[in-house]
Amino acid sequence: EPYFAAWREQAWQLSGLVVATMLIVAGASAWVHAAWQREAAGTRELVAQGHRNQALLRTASDGIHVLDRGGHVIELSESFAQMLGRSRTELLGSHVTNWDVALAPEAIARWLQEFPVGATKRFETRHRRGDGTLIDVEVQSTVARIGTDELIYCSARDITERKQLQERAELMSHEQAVMLDNELVGIV
Repeated sequence: EPYFAAWREQAWQLSGLVVATMLIVAGASAWVHAAWQREAAGTRELVAQGHRNQALLRTASDGIHVLDRGGHVIELSESFAQMLGRSRTELLGSHVTNWDVALAPEAIARWLQEFPVGATKRFETRHRRGDGTLIDVEVQSTVARIGTDELIYCSARDITERKQLQERAELMSHEQAVMLDNELVGIV
């Protein structure tokens, strides 16, 4: 009995160390697994949010398109492709000068580079559809920095019909003014 007493004490100490090590490893494993689960859930949520954002972008009623600083399309809505009478695949990666006919390519390049981050601009321009017809468009643009990228978010609306109605109204009011100026009864 006294001969094995020292050995038993070491065996109990060693068993205690083994149990403590196993508990620490099990606890650390559980903590790592829980952290991995939280990260996986966060990643799944980000992916789902990205899919929702893409679905909203692609189904927007206005012609939404996102340009890089070079003027190339990196994302667009279906309505923008329909407005231009072209396909999404045809427009993805294409340059804004492929459809905008109001400004010279050099002016567009300068405008894209000088557009400050955070600024919003609204302007009217003309776009060439896939069949060659021209449409009047009102565009609202803003520049956002996402990570290291600066992206130009554009929302375009076809205002061709509105412009035609305005021109007709102006022409009619001009004709009425001329008629009143030349009409004797109108003068009396």
